[in-house]
Amino acid sequence: MCFPDENYDYDAMKESTFIGAYDGKNCIGLAILQPGFFKYMYLSDLKVNKNYRGQHVGKS
Repeated sequence: MCFPDENYDYDAMKESTFIGAYDGKNCIGLAILQPGFFKYMYLSDLKVNKNYRGQHVGKS
């Protein structure tokens, strides 16, 4: 499956932090951060809608 139609098991990801990028009310990007050692979070996944790729959404 491709973003944004992927099915996540959010209950299994309770320790994760989700950050969405929006164009109006449409979610166009998603970053998933997971806790790591000490005080750090690690980028587990970064997805951008194919219609918005190349526009620096992920970098923002």
